[in-house]
Amino acid sequence: MAGLGRRVSAVDVETKAQPAQRRSRETYDRILLAAGELLEEVGMERISTNMVAERAGISPPAFYRYLPNKYAMVVALAERLTAASNAVIAEWIAAGGLETTNLKEAVARNFEIQKQVTDIIRAFPGGPWIARSMRALPALQDVANRARREVVDQLFAIQRHRYPRAPESELRAAIQLSTDVLSGNSLMVLQDPEIDGDAMLREGCLMVALYYEHLDARHPPA
Repeated sequence: MAGLGRRVSAVDVETKAQPAQRRSRETYDRILLAAGELLEEVGMERISTNMVAERAGISPPAFYRYLPNKYAMVVALAERLTAASNAVIAEWIAAGGLETTNLKEAVARNFEIQKQVTDIIRAFPGGPWIARSMRALPALQDVANRARREVVDQLFAIQRHRYPRAPESELRAAIQLSTDVLSGNSLMVLQDPEIDGDAMLREGCLMVALYYEHLDARHPPA
């Protein structure tokens, strides 16, 4: 996987053109659906653009009208997945997901969004594979970092009002750490089918809620 990461950084990973017409969008969607399915079946080393084109029911030249190579295809999938995940997180924040008054409520609210995000990844074509690869492929790390910064910025905008006396660097670090803990917990659940997923997610949410109780003690909320 590390070798793949080095090669990805040296090739074009940009989508050639965003399809505008309905038929083109449908073709593009079929390409990404086929790519996600095949990634789970055969992995990055074996997957090829020809395999994806065949699964999508198009010719190889048609594939290259949208994407220059298989690495760009994976990046496009990762961007769609992180956009879908971040959208539900933004909705949860806007609906008052952070507005809790006790530990039990905080755990329940955190579990609510954690379960949604984990289910989105599980249902997304190639989602578990993409989530695992976010930490290994440099091109996907860029996507992951952008998505995480977006979430951290949204959370910080809310928590800044709750913790007005906390140093900005400390508060941002707390938010990023808790976000990464929950992300890693989802990944563990997705990787191991023997794990009781809901129980594990709740434990992760409890850890984060307890962490914020210590933050409350250091910097009493407004």
